[in-house]
Formats: sequence, structure tokens, C-alpha cells
Amino acid sequence: MSVYRSLSPLFSPASLAHVGASERGTYPAEIFQNLLEWKGRLYPVNPSRSEIFSVPAYPSVSALPEVPELALVTVARQRVIPVVEECIACGVKAVVLISAGFAEADDYGRSLQRRLKELSSRIRIIGPNCAGLADVKNSFIMTRLFAKPRRGGVSFVSSSGALMMALFGSFTGRGIGLRYLASLGNQVDVCMEEVMDYYLDDPETTVLTAFIEGVGSGDSFVRLLQKAGRKRIPLVAVKSGRSELGSRIAATHTASLASSGRVFEEVFRQYGAILVDSPAQMLDVALLADTIGPPAGGRIGVISQSGGAASLTADLFSRYGCFSLPPIPKSLELRLRRIEGIPDYARLLNPLDARGDAMRGEEIASLITAMGEGGSWDLLMLLFAKNPNREVEAQTVQGILAARKQMKLPIVVVWIGEGDGGPDASQAFSMLKDSGIPLFHDPQPAVAALAALLRWSQMHKDGEDGA
Repeated sequence: MSVYRSLSPLFSPASLAHVGASERGTYPAEIFQNLLEWKGRLYPVNPSRSEIFSVPAYPSVSALPEVPELALVTVARQRVIPVVEECIACGVKAVVLISAGFAEADDYGRSLQRRLKELSSRIRIIGPNCAGLADVKNSFIMTRLFAKPRRGGVSFVSSSGALMMALFGSFTGRGIGLRYLASLGNQVDVCMEEVMDYYLDDPETTVLTAFIEGVGSGDSFVRLLQKAGRKRIPLVAVKSGRSELGSRIAATHTASLASSGRVFEEVFRQYGAILVDSPAQMLDVALLADTIGPPAGGRIGVISQSGGAASLTADLFSRYGCFSLPPIPKSLELRLRRIEGIPDYARLLNPLDARGDAMRGEEIASLITAMGEGGSWDLLMLLFAKNPNREVEAQTVQGILAARKQMKLPIVVVWIGEGDGGPDASQAFSMLKDSGIPLFHDPQPAVAALAALLRWSQMHKDGEDGA
């Protein structure tokens, strides 16, 4: 059970007032348009408009036909305090302040933020200087997103609004299904730990991801990491401000107090959370956690269409102490020899250099099924190094999907060579993403992400979550 004041009015309101909604302007217009797909009661508030995108508008929050649970504010900073005070007087439970120009800006902004801090004892506040939030499952998109999100179990919280919006496109492009998104800005009230705690209490959140510039309380953050461990929810985070210069930049960006990078690294290690160095690495780990879950063990079977890719990937696995590439059993070797396309002279090792014919078209299903059933692997990795812009490669993916139906073994695909982005390549890659098979274009990030998840799984399997 969360120890924080409820965030339900922020993420699951029945009614919302958008103060500053307009048919013009980046945030006033684009966010309101996104909210039109939401099933809740939506009220635009703008004294200069009678309607906004065909929705009747109201001059003030007090003029609304009901007291909304939540108010979204996209007005100039000098108007924010009166709006928040009016919301409090009307009984609104929470506000999200997109407006910028507060403690991250100048003395006047800092004075405004001090007043917001005083008001936060009477109303929940996200922001100011944030980019909004989203409950993807319920189409509650109270931010600017540039494509329709995939629904799933990954929740993301970010200190940076621009990074949240940019990474949304990356989540979607990688085939990662999202549950919640939130940008927190200056965290005058609702902080990083509260939102992460809210996510952990959500039964549909299976992976928690974060971009962190700073946290409010070290003790509460440790309790959060312990809770994630107890619930067996992978927590994957990027932490900026780990250097002296990074800390100063974080402070000017969101008025955040960035803690020591070494302290963060040690705390994450001790409590079994996953601290990565870049958003790309966070996405790699989240993709695997979302699609196949943490590996049951480190025994890997590798099938490669390229001898060079096979050798490179074997080197990568050897750099980590948590993997093994068991040899192919004699019984499996006999079965593989009967598969059309595998040369008689081929040495059947693991990684298996199966060459082109056996890994092209729907015939690949027999090869994958034989490997999956004939060895003691925890996971199969398929390596391709070729141009995907051919019709036959869509058939190759069909074969991969057919083989997966025959076995429970997780499959990871590494396809080196993204081609020219033509329609056939898009079809093959989209089929993989839509089917929930993780797709990488380089073996190094795939192996690194598997190692991070495997270590997480081994630590929490042993009950060493620091609880």
C-alpha cells in the first residue's frame, strides 16, 4: 500500500478542465486534441472562446457545470497562481502545470514556485514546467504524442518533458507496449518516488522505467527499490547528473537536486534495480522485459545465417559471466543433418552457422523447432546479416512465428542490415514487433540487455532484494 497521498485524480480522473485550451498553440491545441479520444468528461476553459474544436468552452473553472477532479493548465506563468487558487476554492483535487518559467528560470519564477509549494498542501500538483502524462490503456493522453501508442505493461516516468515525448516514439518504434507515461518537471509537489510507487501498485505495470535527474528523499527511494524487488517488477533507469557538470545542468533544467552518481550506482546494485547509461539501453532492457520477460537461465542457443555474426556474438556472450553456450547434443546434430539447406560439410556448433538456405523463407521453422526441442537452452537467438527488403524475408518471419507456436522457448531476433526502409523490410520488421518477438539490429545491445535482465532475475530469485 502506498504511503503517499492518492495520485488517482491525476492518472484516472472522471472529469478534466483544460485551462488555457485553444485551437492554436503547441500545448494548448495539441494536448486538447489528444484528449478528445478520452471517454471522460472534458471541459475547455478559455474566456476568449465559445468553443474549442467543437466542444463548448467556459470562461473559468468556477463557471463549469461540475467540479472537475483534475485541471490541466497551459497558461502564461503569471496567470498560474490565480488559476490554482481558483481550483482550490472550487474543490478540484489536482492540477498538472505545463506552464514553464518558474524556479528553473529567474527570481520571479522562483517566487512563483515558492507560492505553488505553499498551495500544494491543499491540492496535488504535477509540475510546473512539465509535459503532461498519459494512461495509455484508457486513451487518457494528456501530453503531446506524435503517434498512436502501443498498449502494454511498461510504465515510464521522466524528469524531462522533451525526453518523455521523444522516447515515446522510440518505445512505439521498438514495439514496446506502454501502460503509463508521466513528465514531472520541477516536482514542486508530486515527486519521482510517488509516481514510481503508484506504478508499482498498478497490477498491469510489469516493467518500470525512468529518466531521473534527482530524487526528493533517499530513504523513500530505497523503499521504492525494495518494493520493486518484492513485486518482481524490473526497474530500469537512466540517471543524469552523475557528474559535477551534469548536476549543474540538471539544476538549471528542472530545478532538481541531483544526488551523487556513485551513490546511485551503489544503491541500484545493492537493491537489484537496473541502472543503465543511456535511453537506448533503457529501451533495450524494457523491450526484452516486456516481450519475453527475464530469462530463466543463461544457457543460450544461437542460430546464425552468417558465420561472422556467429563468431562476433559468441565473443560478446563470453564477456559476461552469466551465460553459457552449451554444445549441440549428438541427437540434435543427427536431426539437423536431415534439414534441407544445411551443408553436409557444416560443423554443427553453438552458435550454429546454418548458412543462407536453411534460414530463408518459411522453411526456417523446421530449423528453429529442431534447435528448440533438441537442446537444453533457456533462450534462442536468431542472427541475420542480410538485406531485409525482399518478399522472402516476410516469409522468413512467418516461419519464425510458426516455430514459436510449437515451443515455449523465448526467441530474440538480431537482424544486422536494416536495408533502405522499403515496404518489404517494414513488413518483416513490423510482423516481428507486432508478434512480441524482440528485434535488435546489433548483437551487442541485445547481449548487454539480456545480461542485465538475467542478473536481475538471478538476484531476485535468490531473495536478495534488500527487503
